[in-house]
Amino acid sequence: MIKLSVAGGIGEHGRNCFLIRQSPFTYILDCGLSQETFDPYPHLDSTEINQADFLIISHCHSDHAGAFQWLRQQGFQKPLLCTRATYELLHLDYDNTIFIDETFPRMKTSLCFPGLEIKWGRSGHCIGSIWLTLATSQSKLLYSGDYYPDSQLYYCDSIDQTDADLAIIDCAYATQTFTAADWLYQFNKLLERSNHNLLMPVPKNGRGLELAALILNQKPDLKLILDESLFKQYTQLEQNKLWLKPYNLKSSDSIRSVHLIGDPQIQLDKSRQLAEWYLKNGTIILSGTCYKDSYAEQISRQQHVHTLIYPIHPNLTMVKELIKHNHFKKVVLFHSQEIIEI
Repeated sequence: MIKLSVAGGIGEHGRNCFLIRQSPFTYILDCGLSQETFDPYPHLDSTEINQADFLIISHCHSDHAGAFQWLRQQGFQKPLLCTRATYELLHLDYDNTIFIDETFPRMKTSLCFPGLEIKWGRSGHCIGSIWLTLATSQSKLLYSGDYYPDSQLYYCDSIDQTDADLAIIDCAYATQTFTAADWLYQFNKLLERSNHNLLMPVPKNGRGLELAALILNQKPDLKLILDESLFKQYTQLEQNKLWLKPYNLKSSDSIRSVHLIGDPQIQLDKSRQLAEWYLKNGTIILSGTCYKDSYAEQISRQQHVHTLIYPIHPNLTMVKELIKHNHFKKVVLFHSQEIIEI
């Protein structure tokens, strides 16, 4: 029997965190932050945190990993399990860490702790992102992390023909139906209507690099400008071959440019200054969720700002297809402000 306690991530986009009691183990899946400044942390008390035998972080984004230091402040000292890439992208310093990708073979069932088996695969969301199953002699759990099998850039190992007593599955896009092809069509229409240079605030890990590769593959006549954080990822292509499909970011010397900055909510002063310039002299494209009261949300309705959501999560149709190809006794969907039941 598996008991799930939701500490965040259902009925909200962020704060993804789940306390799992899978006898004889108790553990935490992810420890995300909410964007609500008055109540940002997972809904776990210190007793629950210190009952956990270990913590798994599925990937580096703050809505899955941003509360790790807070957990430590609450007394957490048990093993952390994550990939090496996730650990490095989060700039962690925690000796009690087990690197999943260096300890357990990908897509193979391995002994994680005595009495607990683990199997993991790449989830197609960003560098270092994974899904996994955890099984005892009595029960089996699947956690998708942020799972996107249709990524243009990131490898994804399909979840297929998997048995689980409980499956916790990403459904961030719920009833939305857009695809990468839809995004590209809207992007091309925008280029036709405007001669402006473009600014695109994007996450520095994940969607940003994928959009850069997609744009240059489809529009090689555009000049691509990457900020320091995104350019660093580009230069580290060789060491991330496990996660990234082959791609080319060779840019033209065109006068017309697309400028990508790794600050999706436009929080940094230098990002705001850049955005203010583009509001007057160019066009801004927002490609993801704008958090409440962020600068990105504040400018989202201005004349030269366009919202073109790029898919990096599954929608309900994709989730139903996933369920069809597996054998889950109970399914819990997370990562959406909508509460969805299947």
